[in-house]
Amino acid sequence: MLARLSRDIKYTLNIACQMRYARMSAALYNKRVYTDTDEWIHHTNGGEAQIGITANAIEQLNEVVYIEYQLEPGDKAEKGDDLVLIESVKATEAIQAPFDMVLVQNNESLEECLDALNEKPEETWLVKVERKDDLFTL
Repeated sequence: MLARLSRDIKYTLNIACQMRYARMSAALYNKRVYTDTDEWIHHTNGGEAQIGITANAIEQLNEVVYIEYQLEPGDKAEKGDDLVLIESVKATEAIQAPFDMVLVQNNESLEECLDALNEKPEETWLVKVERKDDLFTL
């Protein structure tokens, strides 16, 4: 009886540890981070992330009138490389890679219509990327 109770306690503790780890993983991933340069990065499980610009950036730029993607899917980028050029009625800005990455997808629908970016920038991603911290190390 004591052996069974001990086994049940170990099983319960193991499940509790797994649940705690799952909650911590969800807290670390699937989280949005804001940069000092008014971009947002939404990290998801598996090392992927979506990158966009904040409402404050749109407010500073006024209306975005043109965007140009600098990379094709599968291209590698180092931290600081240009990802997207954004032209507004006020200025032209470059969105730069916040970390080493591989481009997964450009939001090509924005090339035809920028309404979503101008109206709901916090909900509109520019690029999807895969984080590669060790991408350029030999």
